Amino acid sequence: MEVERMIERNKIVQSNIFSAVLSCLCLNSAVSMATLGQNLIGARPLTKAFFAAAIMFGLRVPYGVFVTLRKLDEYNERFGVSSR
Repeated sequence: MEVERMIERNKIVQSNIFSAVLSCLCLNSAVSMATLGQNLIGARPLTKAFFAAAIMFGLRVPYGVFVTLRKLDEYNERFGVSSR
């Protein structure tokens, strides 16, 4: 049972890490496209799309940490299991 709880917690943490990495990737791509791709056709809409994706993935990280992970911790504490 304890292993199953830790696996569930690890899934949430790994999902948050994945969202953070994707956010950084999109932000890096957007900044690169904005600076290096100024004269390329379609660079401006692509840059905006990358910035939007970076914001979307970036906002998922605090939600996952402060909402989803806390919900799981509170759920486990109801059954007397401490996650710390």
